[in-house]
Amino acid sequence: MRSVLFSVVGIAGLIVFWVGEVAGDCCCRKAGQPGAAQFLPKFDPAKIKQVALSVDGMTCSACAAKVQKGLSAVPGVIHAQVDLKSKKATVLVEIPRFDEKALLSAVEKAGYQGKMLK
Repeated sequence: MRSVLFSVVGIAGLIVFWVGEVAGDCCCRKAGQPGAAQFLPKFDPAKIKQVALSVDGMTCSACAAKVQKGLSAVPGVIHAQVDLKSKKATVLVEIPRFDEKALLSAVEKAGYQGKMLK
C-alpha cells in the first residue's frame, strides 16, 4: 500500500489526512490509516516535514508495530506510520528537532535495518 500525507492548516492546529489505496469505503478508520483524518493541535505547519525510510527485515505485523513504536519515541517525531507490505515508514517530524540518525538508530534498536528515502 502506498500512503501520502497532506495537511490542512486550521486555526488551532493541523489536520493530517492519510491517503492511500483503500479496499472499500469505511467511516470508522483509525488515525494513521488511509482515508483517516487526525487533528494535531499546536503544531506550526511551516516547521513540519514528512520523511520516509525503507525498513528491511520485517516479516509480520508485530515487527511493523515494534518499528513504529520505536520511531514514535524519537524526540521531534509527531507521528510515525509503518507499512509492512511496502516495508516503508512514513514519519512526520518537527524540522528543528528532526535528527535523521536518531530515526535510523530507532529502527536498528528495534532489530531492523533502515535507510532514509529521498
